[in-house]
Amino acid sequence: MKAMKLMQSEYRGWLFHSRMILLPCVFIMIYTMITANFMKCAGQMQAPINIVEPFVGVCNSPTFLGFIPIVFLVLIADFPRIDQNMIFKICRAGRKKWIVSQLLFLLCADLSFVVLLFVGVTLPVLKQGFLYNGWSDVVTEMLKTFPELKNSSLAQFIPANLYYQMLPYRAVLYSAGFLILYLYLLGLLMLLCKIHGRGALGVVVSGGLVIAGSGFVHLQKIAIKWLFPAAHGIVQTHYSTYYRRMDCTLQTSFLYFALLIGICILAALRYAKKIDYIDIVQME
Repeated sequence: MKAMKLMQSEYRGWLFHSRMILLPCVFIMIYTMITANFMKCAGQMQAPINIVEPFVGVCNSPTFLGFIPIVFLVLIADFPRIDQNMIFKICRAGRKKWIVSQLLFLLCADLSFVVLLFVGVTLPVLKQGFLYNGWSDVVTEMLKTFPELKNSSLAQFIPANLYYQMLPYRAVLYSAGFLILYLYLLGLLMLLCKIHGRGALGVVVSGGLVIAGSGFVHLQKIAIKWLFPAAHGIVQTHYSTYYRRMDCTLQTSFLYFALLIGICILAALRYAKKIDYIDIVQME
């Protein structure tokens, strides 16, 4: 109960923090860079688009693969928040319950971010779209209508190795699920570094993993990318373009995240009793 109350207090403070103004700016940028051009092609082809396609495209875009997680890290930049007022709450609740509250808070913030991302990306296409478990002609026939777009980022918005292999609803579930796991793992790394008195290192480590992983994904056919969570956090990297053969199975990626997340949670809970919050506040 104390963990839940601490989590709720932290979550409300985060949800209404001034940093959240960053989200509308991100949605506008995504709309300007991708969605507006996507809808323009739909208008020229006189074909509607599936309203879930922009979300699937953003979650599976190598371009946004490095951008979206960085936005999330900025939104939780002070996670876990430890100040003089928080120390009083921690003393009342206990160290282990505080750790549990932070794990719950991170999960709620992670889920909220992905839901808000879905809403923010989907809203602009509601009037011109449809909802059906099938890809639109704009996705599958774009290059036949506009061959000059072959090498553009728009043509790779939803690549063939994704729409050939699964239908939109399944793509939404897997894309959202992997993104949630990816962001949760990054947040856990920040938590572990913070409780060891190295909060700034947590931001650097998480950000470095995002940038390095995204870079290796851009290189495509390089096996080392599977050592980084970025490659496992994007569905389209698992499939080849035309064949059912997978470079890495989806089950393997789920196990990858489950193992690392489990290790981080156990490490945080085990270290809880050794945390010196006063030293952390002084260092921060």
